[in-house]
Amino acid sequence: MRDEKISILISIWPGLGDVMFSTPAIRLIKRSYPRCRLSVCSLFGGAGKPLLETNPYIDEIFFPDKPVYTLSGLRESLLWARERCFDVGIELSQPAQWFFKLSRIEKRSRFGRRALWWFVPYRDTSGIDLHASEHFIRAAEKVLGSLGRDGKGYDLFLTYDDEQKAEEVLGGFAGGRFITVHPGARCNANKRWAIGNFIKLCERLSDDFDLGIVVIGGKEDASLGEMIESKITRKALVLAGRLSLRETGAVIKRSLLYVGNDSGPIQIAASMNVPVVGIYASSSPNNFGPLCEKKIIVTPDDDCIGCLRFPGYMWLPWGLRLRYYNRCKAMENLSVEPVYEACVKLLA
Repeated sequence: MRDEKISILISIWPGLGDVMFSTPAIRLIKRSYPRCRLSVCSLFGGAGKPLLETNPYIDEIFFPDKPVYTLSGLRESLLWARERCFDVGIELSQPAQWFFKLSRIEKRSRFGRRALWWFVPYRDTSGIDLHASEHFIRAAEKVLGSLGRDGKGYDLFLTYDDEQKAEEVLGGFAGGRFITVHPGARCNANKRWAIGNFIKLCERLSDDFDLGIVVIGGKEDASLGEMIESKITRKALVLAGRLSLRETGAVIKRSLLYVGNDSGPIQIAASMNVPVVGIYASSSPNNFGPLCEKKIIVTPDDDCIGCLRFPGYMWLPWGLRLRYYNRCKAMENLSVEPVYEACVKLLA
């Protein structure tokens, strides 16, 4: 533990998963430097802010009203940063070194090993299987020294209102015996397991274990939830698009099991200490898998699995292809049986 009173700025990418990946580093920094003033910013705004608002390790959060690539957004962000005279800037996001320099931050670090890490892959691939959260911790250690490790996963702190909202929407649904399911993946359609497979899985789990099915997610997932609700014989509850992120976490916390694709909600589920079955194909579970004790990752039996790697370990054109090409043939070959078997193991 250091007694230094320094001001630290962490730049994050605002996606839900990326926000959760950053929370172990935030916790370890604050515990190593308890007197520091720790601020977190996302220069592009984004949806993940509520996941940080209740975090006791953070002193201030800044998500500008306008993105930094607009003139007014840049002016707003620079004024905010310069007023605070940060001693250290840590990049856990898109390249932000230029912003740190304009903000007059002298000590700077990034999770990339060198400039243009986002464009040309490293020759040394020794860290290719490190989890994203570990990459972020190491980025902080470049400028702050060793932070140690506490063996814990993500941090997500729920409020009393979050818990009460979960109780309200669930009521006595299924006698409290239910699983949460997230069939979507907002950013990458190629991460989605077929909705027909989710329907078959939910039918089997509901019938074999006498369970209710709660479908969570954003507004874009509501139609998928309605498809599940219309097909399964037992009662389902579609909460997609009806809850905040933390309220969703409170619902997941009350479930017996979580099943979902590689998307932000699976990282929220991991923070709730609920057994997780993750369905992964195009993205590497070593880099982006949920951090929790009780989990099973199900992947197709194809050699190409895990082709989307942590930034710096793949060519930008390939990453863009995976980001915007909607098909993953390996995912299309993944049947219901291995996912069902994983669910049975964790339910047992």
